[in-house]
Amino acid sequence: AIPRGNDGMNGSDGAPGEVSQAQLDSAISGTSSNTNGVGTLDNVFGDPASEELRNKLNELIHALRR
Repeated sequence: AIPRGNDGMNGSDGAPGEVSQAQLDSAISGTSSNTNGVGTLDNVFGDPASEELRNKLNELIHALRR
């Protein structure tokens, strides 16, 4: 049989951390613009597998900019 430990008691909630939710929201609000310097792959590849990877990479880059 697998030994089982005792169920622990829930601890009390501590004080909030050093960063408020508003500060966190403000800090991450413009992070999608960090990808603006990353260019997409615009040259079409002749190999179908490579072309599929190129399309997915471009899709990811565009998704990160939202």
